[in-house]
Amino acid sequence: MKQLYKFLTHFVTACFVVLITINISHSKQYTLKDTQKWLKQWGKYYTIDQLKSIKKLELCGTHDSPLLFRDIKSISTLSSLVELRLNYTNVSNLTPIKDLRKLTKLNLLESKVFDLRPLKDLRNLQHLSLGNTKISDLKPLKNLRNLKELYFWNTKVSKEQLEALKKVLPNCKFIK
Repeated sequence: MKQLYKFLTHFVTACFVVLITINISHSKQYTLKDTQKWLKQWGKYYTIDQLKSIKKLELCGTHDSPLLFRDIKSISTLSSLVELRLNYTNVSNLTPIKDLRKLTKLNLLESKVFDLRPLKDLRNLQHLSLGNTKISDLKPLKNLRNLKELYFWNTKVSKEQLEALKKVLPNCKFIK
């Protein structure tokens, strides 16, 4: 029985490292300190290198209870990240994710984001959700040839901006 327990513990640990997803999207209002404390708890069991292998990260609040933190500098070290959700947060500066070249999906619904320039070189990005943000300039997205879906309802994007982007990204589905 003891050997079975040991095997299962190692198996679950191995699965966690391979399929690593961190989801902090409960109704509690987390601050960045809460998030760092939570990640530190995981760090007691997993090395920093294992945490750097995170493929999917969800730091989401809710409409009634947004996450309070703004600073996402620590995310810049997660070079294996493929999917990032920052819905219902106070995040406004996307500069820390500008070098996350493996990102294919980025959700920023109901965030405080207003500038997309840090995304201009994320060439693997396929899905981008900007609903209910202060975005008005889509020009930084013009070279994202792999972009398949762009959600931008309730933004300040003009018809002219939209038409210009449609011309350079003909394979993208625009959802307003």
